[in-house]
Amino acid sequence: MTEFSIIASGRRSLSGGPSLISATPNAKYMAERLTPAKLSNVARPTGVVGHELMSARNSTLEEKLFDARALCKMSTRAFAMRFDPEWQKRFFGQLDQLMDVDEWDVDDEPVTSESFMTLIRLLMLLRGRRRPGLGIANGGNIVAAWSRAPNDRITVECMARDRVRWLVSMPQEEGQETAAGHTTLDRLLNNVQPYNPQHWWDNEGSKIT
Repeated sequence: MTEFSIIASGRRSLSGGPSLISATPNAKYMAERLTPAKLSNVARPTGVVGHELMSARNSTLEEKLFDARALCKMSTRAFAMRFDPEWQKRFFGQLDQLMDVDEWDVDDEPVTSESFMTLIRLLMLLRGRRRPGLGIANGGNIVAAWSRAPNDRITVECMARDRVRWLVSMPQEEGQETAAGHTTLDRLLNNVQPYNPQHWWDNEGSKIT
């Protein structure tokens, strides 16, 4: 089984449902707006805090998950001015559901700070788009997925240092089409543009400034 098949159909279902962040015209426009230089200006505030949380309290699974949830929420709050309060509330609910100790396997690694910061930077890149469902992959990488139907979906695994692995699956007249790639965050929108990603991302909803 490949790592991406684990992401798509693994033990943990994607938490949460569609919601939004505010609108921009298209993926090409967004890619041009947020150049690599601009992406580098989105700071990573979690380094020292993350180390302290993860090293100070990690004796039990419950403590590890508590620390991971706290770290993710602290990281999100660092960009609170950019996220609508209702969006943020729903997003935190997704994180709580994703890292529910009652449904967690003891051998699984909680979400890592570097993976989560890549997700935050992805959500800032996708201004005005639907809030994704969340999942977890091997190694503590968080996974975001947007879907219109079970066979019509884009999935993005967020890794450290703005690396992402993406998978699209969509119905065509000739049958089901799938494609996948491994790229950097600033190249993601260009990579998936041939698959019309707006139909997964676009919708009405809450705003981000």
